[in-house]
Amino acid sequence: MSLVASMMSANGRMAPADFQKAGLVLVAIAFVIGLTPLFLPVVAAGALSLIVSLALIYPWVCIWSKRLHDAGKSGWLFLVALVVWFVLLMIVNQIVTVMFGGESARMMAAAMETGNPDAIMQASEASSQATALPSAILSALVSIGMIFGANAVLKQDPEENRYGPVPGAEGAPEAMPAESPVETPEDPDQQ
Repeated sequence: MSLVASMMSANGRMAPADFQKAGLVLVAIAFVIGLTPLFLPVVAAGALSLIVSLALIYPWVCIWSKRLHDAGKSGWLFLVALVVWFVLLMIVNQIVTVMFGGESARMMAAAMETGNPDAIMQASEASSQATALPSAILSALVSIGMIFGANAVLKQDPEENRYGPVPGAEGAPEAMPAESPVETPEDPDQQ
């Protein structure tokens, strides 16, 4: 099964190496989207970023669920990782804003005092451009740290578990089907 196909189903298990590959692909996409304020107007960059971020949620949930399944854990534990991830990204965002957005923050404060919408947009554009690259780099590093941290903490269950056979084991399917057909015994009275 292809890497992309494995990111579209939360069923089954995912080996640590496959989780790492899929995660790095998603991080690379997010990194490129994080750079859009450098090339697009702030409103277009924000809209594109929002749309792509929402589209990436499902693949992230799928790969994390499968990786947790591989360790014999419930996919719902991804919510714990998500909270940690979110808190780390908020801290990184604050650090980036303080370190790289100083002048643009002063511009924004001055623009807000005047109430001039054009000045506010220019200050917002300047802030987005000043923080885009450092924010994208640090966000990618946090995400990569989460991926490698998960692989370090979550040990692969060497046996078949309730989520399926060991990934890559001989005779094991590459992924569980999205929906398994449920067979019901035929009622002999209906014939």
